[in-house]
Amino acid sequence: MMRLARRASLVVVLLLASVGTASAECAWVLWSTLHIPGSSDHVATVAAFASKGECQRDLEKSEAWQDEKRKTNPTRAVQPPSRLYYTCLPDTVDPRGPKGTR
Repeated sequence: MMRLARRASLVVVLLLASVGTASAECAWVLWSTLHIPGSSDHVATVAAFASKGECQRDLEKSEAWQDEKRKTNPTRAVQPPSRLYYTCLPDTVDPRGPKGTR
């Protein structure tokens, strides 16, 4: 009986270890958030990547593109100042919150 309990606990430990390893190898998603003062933010996916590094590189390119666009086409005075933010998150995280609250 004691051997069975040891084997069962060893199996449980090995299963938990394999689950932790698998979750570390997740995909990454680049999210954009459009912030307009006086209204709620609009959050959307931009792209998905196999690694965090790939996502970060695309985030930097997106921010550089946005900065260049702002320089060449400044916001008109009649429009509220809006801003587009980018974030890289694991594919298991949704910044919009749980599905029932959207």
